[in-house]
Amino acid sequence: GITRTLCIQGGEPLCMENEFLTHMIISYVKERLPQVKIYVWTGYIYEDLLTAPSTHIKYILNTIDCLIDGPYIEAERDITLPLRGSRNQRIINIDKT
Repeated sequence: GITRTLCIQGGEPLCMENEFLTHMIISYVKERLPQVKIYVWTGYIYEDLLTAPSTHIKYILNTIDCLIDGPYIEAERDITLPLRGSRNQRIINIDKT
């Protein structure tokens, strides 16, 4: 069948002001459509998010399928990269991490 994906990106979905809403969106989608893959883009670094005290961030990281981390850096710009705009950004498959 067709793989369906929800992409959550900028502003900044994991900043303190948005993490609750991001948590709620992910929870809503996973409850109703558990087969949907969820990708989140963030300027934060994965390792820093792992130590964040927020229960919302912990839920998000435990629920999403893929995280694209790191800030966009113009000097690192590379439009040939899949799913990201600069070489410093990483695609992290959460299921395999």
